[in-house]
Amino acid sequence: SGLGLFHSIPSDFKTLGRSIDLAVSTPARLQQSEVHSVSTGPIDVMIITFEQALFERHLQTHMHDQAARLGADWLLRLLPGTPTFQERACAMEGLFGALLSNAITSPSAKHRLQECALHIAFDGLATDASSAPVASYATRRRVARAAEKVLRERLDDPPSLSELCHALNVPERTLHAAFHEGFGMAPKAYLRALRLSAAHMRLRCGKGSVTEAATDLGFFHFGRFAGEYRAMFGEPPSETLRRALGMGSI
Repeated sequence: SGLGLFHSIPSDFKTLGRSIDLAVSTPARLQQSEVHSVSTGPIDVMIITFEQALFERHLQTHMHDQAARLGADWLLRLLPGTPTFQERACAMEGLFGALLSNAITSPSAKHRLQECALHIAFDGLATDASSAPVASYATRRRVARAAEKVLRERLDDPPSLSELCHALNVPERTLHAAFHEGFGMAPKAYLRALRLSAAHMRLRCGKGSVTEAATDLGFFHFGRFAGEYRAMFGEPPSETLRRALGMGSI
């Protein structure tokens, strides 16, 4: 399966006869590989190919039981306040930079990289099929309790947002509502804090390097990881590891 992100926006763009504003929407296709498009200007497109099962899990997370009824050709649109497709493409290029740096070596890090790339691609996107009402209050409470149980059981290997939705068999909208009501924060913020805590535990035990701890847990922007780690634990990750190993410097 593949997904395209547009860098530049032409003055006019049509796909299958429909005019599309590429600032807020993009065409998608689930079957075959050809997409018929017409443009009056140049288009820069980034095409990312994922494993079929991984792509479909993320699609299911966002569209849930409506995914099977999308058909072959459909549109993804941005929800208000979410990154543009150009911004997503830039973020994806940043992940490629991490990949080319040879810092991504372990299977865990490679898995997190794929999850992160698909999260960038899908986060905050919607189709007509994803407009179903949020689950009942009782269901949201049950989801919050179940989510907390999953996260506590996987402190050393925290799931991605998509993996959590898949484990609980709920769409992302329901998970968001459950987290805001149950924990007072978005699931992405909760998961990020959990991953930082898991990295902290690894470094306190002197397991691996700072880079390995970051990449294995899905942090591919090392400067941002160090800043968020310091804000949460009051010291840089290198200091935690230095103390654990009893070394003067790392």
